[in-house]
Amino acid sequence: MSGVERSDLRDCVDVDLGITPATNTLPIRRLSLPIGGSQDVTAAWIKFPDLTLKPLRQRYTRLDENSYRYESGTGFSTNIVVEELGLAVNYAGGWERLAVKISRKSQPIGWEVVENAPNPVLD
Repeated sequence: MSGVERSDLRDCVDVDLGITPATNTLPIRRLSLPIGGSQDVTAAWIKFPDLTLKPLRQRYTRLDENSYRYESGTGFSTNIVVEELGLAVNYAGGWERLAVKISRKSQPIGWEVVENAPNPVLD
């Protein structure tokens, strides 16, 4: 930030935007943990609303096919339920996906196909 290299962030592969569980998808997909496996990572954490940037130790543990335990260096921990693409559908204690995009047959695998459904993006 401000054009100055941050050596404390040099080893951060992932970014964590403190306002959304969407960024948990990055390490969940990258790590490809087996069920019961866990791994520590360090993410570049952007804290809101003050927009501070600092390294944050994190641990991901795969509980079952679609569930992970997330623990951070701040002492915060939660369970994350993901769908088949690794996107969070439930972040215990603070976030839950309420809608799913409906698509046509030509859309990527994993999206629900509903025949003749109105779609303002495609229609």
